[in-house]
Amino acid sequence: MIFQQLVNDEAGCLSYLIGCGRAGVALIVDPGRDRVGDYVAVARRKGLTITHVVDTHVHADHVSGNQALAAQTGATVYIHAAAEAKYRHLPVEDGNELRVGTV
Repeated sequence: MIFQQLVNDEAGCLSYLIGCGRAGVALIVDPGRDRVGDYVAVARRKGLTITHVVDTHVHADHVSGNQALAAQTGATVYIHAAAEAKYRHLPVEDGNELRVGTV
């Protein structure tokens, strides 16, 4: 498993890359819109393709980059069903599990 915290000092927000080196795939958690290129670059340097994007929450502490990141990488966006997001995503519920390669 590959795990990296990605800090956005300007916004005071954290994102995370979780990847499977064996399968060459990664998930980004809580991507900020102004850092989409950074996430792609970090994944590429690690030999990973971003296939999953997860937003843990949707409120004013950050502007999500989930749609831009999905458009650039072809990744699937996951967000809790209670968020009632109005954009393309797959809803998840408490207790659901996501697989990223063998992780």
